[in-house]
Amino acid sequence: MRISIVVLLAALASPVWAGPRVELSGEPWRRDALASALRADLASEPAELVVRGELRAGVLAYAIERPRGAAVRGTIALTGLDRQKLAGILRDRIHRVVRPEQAEPAPPAELAELAEPRVGGALAALAALAALLAVPIVLARGRALRLRGTRRLAVAIAGVAAVALALVTYGARLPEASEWVFLAGGLAWGTLAVVTLPLALPPLAGVQRVDSGELARVLLAWLAAAGVRTLALAVVAAPLAVLVWLVGDALALPRSVGFGVAAPLLALALGLVWQAIVEQRALARDGELVAPDARPWDAPVRGYLAGYLKRANLEVDDELLARMQFLPGRGPDVAIYGGGLAATRVVIPEPMLEHALAPYGRPHDYAMPRVSTLHWTHWNAGLVMPTEAGAKLATKSDRQPHDTVEEGEHERVLLGEPPTLSGFIEPRAFDPRTTYRPTEDPLFLDWDPGEEYDGTDAGDKDYLFGLLVHALGVAQRREDRVAVFTQHLVRRGRPLGDAAIALAGARHHYAQYLAWLAWHREELATARAYVPVLEQTSQKIAAAIDAKAPRALVRLRPYLVSGAQLPKRRRLALAVGAALAVAAVATLVVQAVLYHGTYEARMKAERERLDDGKRN
Repeated sequence: MRISIVVLLAALASPVWAGPRVELSGEPWRRDALASALRADLASEPAELVVRGELRAGVLAYAIERPRGAAVRGTIALTGLDRQKLAGILRDRIHRVVRPEQAEPAPPAELAELAEPRVGGALAALAALAALLAVPIVLARGRALRLRGTRRLAVAIAGVAAVALALVTYGARLPEASEWVFLAGGLAWGTLAVVTLPLALPPLAGVQRVDSGELARVLLAWLAAAGVRTLALAVVAAPLAVLVWLVGDALALPRSVGFGVAAPLLALALGLVWQAIVEQRALARDGELVAPDARPWDAPVRGYLAGYLKRANLEVDDELLARMQFLPGRGPDVAIYGGGLAATRVVIPEPMLEHALAPYGRPHDYAMPRVSTLHWTHWNAGLVMPTEAGAKLATKSDRQPHDTVEEGEHERVLLGEPPTLSGFIEPRAFDPRTTYRPTEDPLFLDWDPGEEYDGTDAGDKDYLFGLLVHALGVAQRREDRVAVFTQHLVRRGRPLGDAAIALAGARHHYAQYLAWLAWHREELATARAYVPVLEQTSQKIAAAIDAKAPRALVRLRPYLVSGAQLPKRRRLALAVGAALAVAAVATLVVQAVLYHGTYEARMKAERERLDDGKRN
């Protein structure tokens, strides 16, 4: 009754306004009064709209029609509404027609109840997935329980069986679990993104140390690698998407379920199968490449690598080293394979280990108290025992290992003036040069017994560090998993690998490694040399590169000689990759600029809607 009086008074007091045509049916006096009030309150809305309605039992059933498109229909309970509130509600409904982007979001997705034929199809699809997961377990045979991959596959098969049992038992109540199903799909997509992003966008450690002259070369190498990897992932994902599409249509699954839940779970299942196969293949290659009954070189190589990283002021990635194994090989080639659920194997020929490291068993300068009966200054002289008659012989306690205490004194007395910030000023007879850098002074670079010990020895060769940094990069970029089946990628290398080695401070060491593989020249293999000596050796290696030199050395040459250019084919490939990356970035920028106007309009309309709601 209250609203009837309000609209009657408004109809008598309101003039005629232009706006949507309002046509109502019902009691004549109420219909005419409400129509007049709505024409006045909706006068600012587009005139091409038509508002039709029917009054029945205190409810207005309306339909907002437009020249093109479907009408917006609904009902409004008139109890407790005044003129302003009723007009505000209708104005919001009209805005759904005029500005569809302001329409309220659709209701949450909900699963439908599974009928008998659909249950049978879903069970068949789950059975096929379980059979795929069981393939690596069958291939593992007797060692299935010892492998991490097969154990995880068994858990995954149990999960598939649990889902199948739930569909058979509670298929009729599936709509009640819609939220949990889509939550699982969201978690699966997040996990898949965490797994695949490092594959598409390979990590580039040490980019903060890049030289200004090498920045463009490093970025081009990364962009080219990222483009190739992204394209490869797209090629792999396309058949998977088609499979999900076809199976979803066959099972009458909504697109939200097929691509929102089934697709990421299927991708993760295939990834788990791949890692299990890689683990088994890595064990098979161990039997082919690792030397049997060889000395355990893992600890010396780890100490060597950690020591070289510390000497270069680089951080030691203990987590990455824990997932790697350094093994002696029976063949002449270096192999890097494994990864994922298996440890990354770095198989190095045993003759190379014996040549690169100090004699096996010799105490290295580990960062711990030396356990030896000999002082380091007596290593080459041995232990002199008294032999005179009646002299005291060494007792059992004398022969026990004890900690050596360093006094921290310089091992030699320098001639000339006291040391300055620029080095040592020496007589001309000792050094005919008049100017030099402090790091070029051999006395300045000489070992001080007061410095910290590391895992290296003065006789260790530098080229092994280049190989180990290359292996670390292979593991970080996840190239070791494909190398289980072929060493082509690791042997050939990539421009991104060369850039990573240069950023890790091992360009000169890696050049010596490649030169040792190619020529086996002792003068090109330094032993724990300092940077000036390493640079001089790299210049010799760069001068020795000719048309018959390995391609890896030719590709590394720009990082050894300033101003050197990449080969023409490599420059063309990097330019194409950079052009594609720039085009992709430009496309995203254009899309962002074009969307900016739409975004501003939406924000303005949203603010107006909120203001109208507050006024109403």
